[in-house]
Amino acid sequence: LKQEALRHGSHALLYYAGFEPDPIEKYVALAAVAAAVSRFGGLVILNEDARAAVPAFDLIPEEDEDILGTLHGLPIPYLWGGFVKLDVGDPDRPWARTFANARLGLPDLAYHLSSHAETGRVFQLFAGMLGYLKQMREEFTAGDTIDLGDGPKLRLRLPTELEWYLDSDGPMLVVEPQE
Repeated sequence: LKQEALRHGSHALLYYAGFEPDPIEKYVALAAVAAAVSRFGGLVILNEDARAAVPAFDLIPEEDEDILGTLHGLPIPYLWGGFVKLDVGDPDRPWARTFANARLGLPDLAYHLSSHAETGRVFQLFAGMLGYLKQMREEFTAGDTIDLGDGPKLRLRLPTELEWYLDSDGPMLVVEPQE
């Protein structure tokens, strides 16, 4: 899909020029336009700041589906805040992190995976945490612990100076199992 997108004959760059204060609503509006345009051969929808790219067909609703409902239901790390796996140091233990959540009034999150197989679980964890923060208008801070009820509690901390790859435009919290 990446190669097809690079070879594609045209690209459209969309900007939000409205007055809606909620950043998610701005992204939903842009994604609705991108989904409509993608019906004419679009392949990929990008959020450059979030370093996120999704296949256009993921945003095209079924006949009886509400596009706005679909877009509002997307997990934050899917397209709005991005979710990236980074191979830093040990290729068997990558990092997973988000980008551009500061634009949403949320922190970026990072987790040092024990293996590549943990990626899906951490995506769901981040989606749940960010969705909770957005919906409940709560904040997490370094030093907080999170009890998910099934397994070890999680602890939040700030990145260390050696974790330069976790630099963020806004707050960054590292999520790790509490020992």
